[in-house]
Amino acid sequence: MSSTKIVVIVLVLVVVLFVVVTVYGSRKNASGTTTAKNFNLEDYPGLETLSRLLPSYGPKLEPEQMKQGPKVFERGAHLQFDLPLQPITIQILPDDDHKFRKAMFTLTPPDCAVIQYKAEGDVDPNLKNQTWPTEDSRQREKGTFWILKSNGTLTLSRKQLLGGPCRVTLE
Repeated sequence: MSSTKIVVIVLVLVVVLFVVVTVYGSRKNASGTTTAKNFNLEDYPGLETLSRLLPSYGPKLEPEQMKQGPKVFERGAHLQFDLPLQPITIQILPDDDHKFRKAMFTLTPPDCAVIQYKAEGDVDPNLKNQTWPTEDSRQREKGTFWILKSNGTLTLSRKQLLGGPCRVTLE
């Protein structure tokens, strides 16, 4: 089979997948209008599966863009925080090259902590203060934040009722 035929087959599969996701989303959304405030990725399992299958090509929050007190984390470091009873505050350094950076966190065990992000400056109010998990969150093990290019802070707080270790990992 020639490479041209393979490319055509892959493109046809992508188009079919796009149509299926679009039709499924339109039926799912028939009862109301989805806005940025009420959008929940968990309501669209097809998109959630696609986001796991396809790698994210957007910029990620890197360890060297974060600091705790005077300590700036090293490039490529694998950040894990074993949370004490007191909250941990991490400063996010500005990044003028990227308007948004994606930060994904994993909690071990699930639902053992609350993560809050606060952006500084005049920014979109929907992204200025982000908290995860919320009462409406169904996913309590992995959370995603959209970190803006300005300075900001992350606060990692352990839930007081939990006995045993609680670890937050930056993916």
